[in-house]
Amino acid sequence: MRKYLRLIGMLLLMAALLCACGKKKEEEVTPEEPDPGPAPTVVSEEAYSVLCSDGSHTLRFRRAEDGNWQWVDDVSFPLDGQYVDQLVELTGELEAPAPLLQPEPAEFYGLTGTKRYLAVQRRDGSEVVYRLGDAAEGGGYYCSSSEDEKTIRVVPEDVLTRMGRSIYDMALLPELPALTVKEIRSVTITRGDESDQLTVARDKWLRGKADVSAQDAVSQLSAALETAALTRCVDYAPASGAAAVCGLEPPAATVEIELAKTTLTLRIGSFNSSENAWYVTMNDDTTIYLMDGQLPALAAAWSAES
Repeated sequence: MRKYLRLIGMLLLMAALLCACGKKKEEEVTPEEPDPGPAPTVVSEEAYSVLCSDGSHTLRFRRAEDGNWQWVDDVSFPLDGQYVDQLVELTGELEAPAPLLQPEPAEFYGLTGTKRYLAVQRRDGSEVVYRLGDAAEGGGYYCSSSEDEKTIRVVPEDVLTRMGRSIYDMALLPELPALTVKEIRSVTITRGDESDQLTVARDKWLRGKADVSAQDAVSQLSAALETAALTRCVDYAPASGAAAVCGLEPPAATVEIELAKTTLTLRIGSFNSSENAWYVTMNDDTTIYLMDGQLPALAAAWSAES
């Protein structure tokens, strides 16, 4: 009898140990890794050329000998290559949605002969083409790939928006130098035949020999200079007459800023209400930019009497 009791006790002890081990294993759950998002079908380093069309206009890009991206239609255009990299990375988002089950033929979804596509050629000469067809009932667009044309997916609507970005939205904007009282020697604002010059000495704004730092217009000008920045390229190498259309011939105002090592000249044109910004050109560059903030508005209404 004791022999049986000892055997039962041992079995119960083993069962308890097994349960404890099982419980411990359940508690040691490995935390989930954060979702890195869809991986691009073509990584940027592999891409040699990109052809992109939203159905209205087409953009063509290719690698230069130095490895940087160029706009094929004008290789001198100051292209910010990060935007082309984003188009390449978009291939991952086009592959991410689950495919339709038992899809109809491609023409049923408007994928045959569509003018909306993204084509990426790899350095090894291979190419993948993504075509966007009709809008899907629940939102988004039907999409297929040249590498698997029978697989149909529905991709988000904003994909087409990113494919339709203007070349001017891809421009590399020049950065203005630091425009602080410690860097500025003088500021001259010209409106028509009127000109007003302010100089800076010991962090004070002077008109002639008079300290005008406390004047509202001058303090606003000082603050506006510090935050001034170009926000968008409007027209690179503009055609004849474009500057006049933008109110730059003649300009509404000219702001000449003398710094310790350079001089910056901004010509202020008219106000673009839809962009909430002013047309400007910088130095001898004919490229037309937009600038928001207070500086253009102050200069366009400037008066030495203010």
